[in-house]
Amino acid sequence: MRIEFFRKLYKEMGCGEIGDKQVVNLRNPIILGEDKKIHSEIHEIINNQLFGFNILEIPGHAPDQVAFYGKECNGYLLEIY
Repeated sequence: MRIEFFRKLYKEMGCGEIGDKQVVNLRNPIILGEDKKIHSEIHEIINNQLFGFNILEIPGHAPDQVAFYGKECNGYLLEIY
């Protein structure tokens, strides 16, 4: 559905070959993002803490949104979507 929306939009806007190429790219997002992968170790979250930060669930933009709160960081709150 999303791909069809953009295909029609690019056609109506007269994007031509560039629009066609973008539609092909929409069909292959995993292949296109291969060079942007983040490689990392998985760390266990124990008692809602990770690396000295308290982990807070703050549903909002996404249902699994969390924030990391650090008392030693003057109470800064880092939100992860």
